[in-house]
Amino acid sequence: MNTISSFLAGPRAMLYAGAEARGTAQAQAVRDRVQVMQGLSYHEVAAIEQRIRAFQERVGYTGDYGSWIASVTPSITADQMDFLTDIALEATRQSSAAFYCTACR
Repeated sequence: MNTISSFLAGPRAMLYAGAEARGTAQAQAVRDRVQVMQGLSYHEVAAIEQRIRAFQERVGYTGDYGSWIASVTPSITADQMDFLTDIALEATRQSSAAFYCTACR
């Protein structure tokens, strides 16, 4: 058994059982609804594709994602990177503390 499976199968499993059951029921309800929906017509699909192309043109996207994202993404300075790292570390610390408290109850 791998590490994640071991973790999820341990005493914490009961913490996830209810959420997993609700998620399964919701996913099945969506699947059941989608299976009875009528598909889009050729003209509806063509209209959606045209709207997508119009949005892409509006933002200067030409089909080359790599060059487009590089042209619209601002550079990150070293100070900004330090700030982002600090935020990520603090968020990890807080979520770990919250999980620990919840799991200990």
